Amino acid sequence: MAGDASRAIEVLRHAMRAKGGADPPSLAALAKDASVLVKLLRNPAEKPEEAKFRSIKLGNAAIARVLAHPGAREMFEASGFAPTAELLELGHLDPPGIARLQRSAEGVE
Repeated sequence: MAGDASRAIEVLRHAMRAKGGADPPSLAALAKDASVLVKLLRNPAEKPEEAKFRSIKLGNAAIARVLAHPGAREMFEASGFAPTAELLELGHLDPPGIARLQRSAEGVE
């Protein structure tokens, strides 16, 4: 699974670099999207006991925007999030699961 996350992160990085170009507004928007992605990965890793950090609402406009980047959704799924109709959800987080989330967050950073 870690290899899948690494591949998805590389796809995500490549897509974001291609979109960024040298246009400052585009770079600012991409930086914000990357920050959201990192936060969605770090929060459950840092506070695994908090249920609110273990689900991502797919209907949220900001979430939909960041998940639209190629590789983003695949990275979350490879990091342990399971898709449902309305959410990406993490089950119980054990130490290897927390480490997987942390590696993914570092990869996006």
